[in-house]
Amino acid sequence: MSKMLQVLCLLLPVALGGCWDAKELDRVYYVHAIGVEYNHGRFEVYAQILNFASLAKQDIAGQSAEQTAWVGKGVGKTLDTAIHDLYATSQEEIYWGHLTAIVLHESTLEQGLKQVLDIFTRFHETRYTIWMFATRSSVQEILSASPILNESPVFSQLGNPEDIYDQRSFIEPIRMHRFIADLQEPGKTSLLPYLTVAKEKWYTRDKAMSVLKMEGISILRDGRLVGWLPSEKIPGLRWMTRATNRASLVATERSEPVAVILLGDARPAIIPTVKGDTIYFSLSVEVTGEIIQLMRNASEKEVTRLSEQAIKREIESTFAKGVEIGADLYQVTHSLYRKKTAEWKRLDSRGHFPLRKDSLRTVKVKADIYSARKTKLEEFKIESD
Repeated sequence: MSKMLQVLCLLLPVALGGCWDAKELDRVYYVHAIGVEYNHGRFEVYAQILNFASLAKQDIAGQSAEQTAWVGKGVGKTLDTAIHDLYATSQEEIYWGHLTAIVLHESTLEQGLKQVLDIFTRFHETRYTIWMFATRSSVQEILSASPILNESPVFSQLGNPEDIYDQRSFIEPIRMHRFIADLQEPGKTSLLPYLTVAKEKWYTRDKAMSVLKMEGISILRDGRLVGWLPSEKIPGLRWMTRATNRASLVATERSEPVAVILLGDARPAIIPTVKGDTIYFSLSVEVTGEIIQLMRNASEKEVTRLSEQAIKREIESTFAKGVEIGADLYQVTHSLYRKKTAEWKRLDSRGHFPLRKDSLRTVKVKADIYSARKTKLEEFKIESD
């Protein structure tokens, strides 16, 4: 045997050593989402387990095999002991590297986020880009809801909220690293999208499906829960969010709808003013959009004017709803911190919520309505009319 062959024979076991402790991929449970509730002094952890093997088969074959999620439950005095209680009933090793979403029940937010954020930022298998949600519904029910067409929960609002937000920009989804940054930023309010289960919205034959829906926002400041607001009370939030890409607005006159406009590219600005111990804010926002439905003949100028009035009303009403529960939804005090730090420190040291309804001095809206789609800018008519 040549010397070269002898060397290769000696190196062969070394080359194979890296595979000896490898795990079979189909012998591991992959956690896709986790929910946390706090009841009677104990944490309840719900883990949504997906079968990624069936997901891969679906992608390859293009078929819609049923993608059922399994939800496991663990209970413990701490979050870690609850997770280890979950391990006790698991039939395979649980892997957290594919964790995509965390759903925090209102009871957990009231208890405090310290344990939740500590364990998921410290554990080496989880990432910082996990989607964060809140809920007042049962966490088990949230994690058990499946998308329509037998799709995997990977493609639900839990695992992929960005696509829905791009089409309907109302409540911006948030990832863990941004949420933590908001919690630690002086004067900033953290907003968590609020999930619920919508029933009797989608059907298969005579069976109603349970699907996920963003119901509103949970509001936190300095890690503490301030309150929550449903979607219908925060329509102005979308105009003060730079990520808004596509939002529908009904322009009305004397409560009668005139046109429906799709608006996006929101560019908000905040100007703080301090007079003694009182602060005021002037808001402005620019948006662009297009008319997609016209209920009566109206010029572009008229539709633009009505749209700007509607946006202004929504911004003002949402600001007022926030002030009612002690929440700064538009981050105006954070704007004060950024632009006039010394004044912010002086006012913040007094330790009370600094905003009142009259803290909002002016709201200026500029809407650029630039098209009327395929039809001319006139009311659509048919012969029978």
